[in-house]
Amino acid sequence: MDTRDFGRGFNSYYQGNYEETVLPNGTTKKLHYLPGGSVMVETVSPGSTTGTKVLYYGYQDHLGSLTALVRERINGSRAIIDYRSYDA
Repeated sequence: MDTRDFGRGFNSYYQGNYEETVLPNGTTKKLHYLPGGSVMVETVSPGSTTGTKVLYYGYQDHLGSLTALVRERINGSRAIIDYRSYDA
């Protein structure tokens, strides 16, 4: 496992497709990079064993450029976070 502190006051841990960051207030952000470009983000508050999970996934055009970023919560609600259009 690779550990890095970039002088920002928090530590980040990396291993394969997993990243964990512990913020100064004790909150932990866990990122699971999934196949297909999706990312599962779990935010765990200090003193808690489980956290809030949110799935982010992107849509690409035929050139591979990101055209939309979508957030899906565990309850099934979806929202477009960002939408991009690239013109020639």
